[in-house]
Amino acid sequence: MRTIGLAGLALLLAACEQPPAEAPGPAADVVPARVEDARPDSATPSAPPPVTIATETMLPPAPEGGLTVEGWGAIRIGMTLDALNAAAGETFDPNEDPDFAEYQCAFFYPKGAPDGLSVMYVRGRVARIDVSKPGVSTYGGLQVGDTSAKAREALGAALNAQPHFYIGLPAEYLTVWTSGGPARYSTGMPTEERLAASLAARGLRFETDDKGVIEEFRAGDGAIELPEGCL
Repeated sequence: MRTIGLAGLALLLAACEQPPAEAPGPAADVVPARVEDARPDSATPSAPPPVTIATETMLPPAPEGGLTVEGWGAIRIGMTLDALNAAAGETFDPNEDPDFAEYQCAFFYPKGAPDGLSVMYVRGRVARIDVSKPGVSTYGGLQVGDTSAKAREALGAALNAQPHFYIGLPAEYLTVWTSGGPARYSTGMPTEERLAASLAARGLRFETDDKGVIEEFRAGDGAIELPEGCL
């Protein structure tokens, strides 16, 4: 019995002198989870709301002499420079604007037009017409100084509302598209395709202040979305 006890003691001492076994490492094919993968679904950016394209029956008529998505009076969206000058009965030379060479964009203020009306000429075509003062109306008789509530009442489901680019809500852009829309700015779309889509689009955009009052509006092609005119 004594011999067996000493042998067992020797084995115990030998086991104590061995270094402790290391914990097994992670399997080679195990990849730690990323923090992004643990976010709840609510944190994932949602898709933009669909854009409403208005039909003729969705829009109340514009008064005689008013601005529509196709133009004002004899000045029509898409006109060339020669056609614009013939319609206005005067000579507009965009090259007189020092920035035209760089931006290919200039504003024209027809002499016979109401105060506050201007024509944006871009890349050889009339792109949009802006109204910044009362006196020129559009669909439903809306004009500068009216409220966003009145615009919603007049245009209803035809309106696409967005927060103002600089001020944010409650200031807004209230936009009516009769063709096209903002899809031309989709990521990865070739420049030529964006330009073609912009030229084909037609719309009207009201810009309101933080009190819900229309400060200006503009009609034309995709250029109505530019927040700083030619820039």
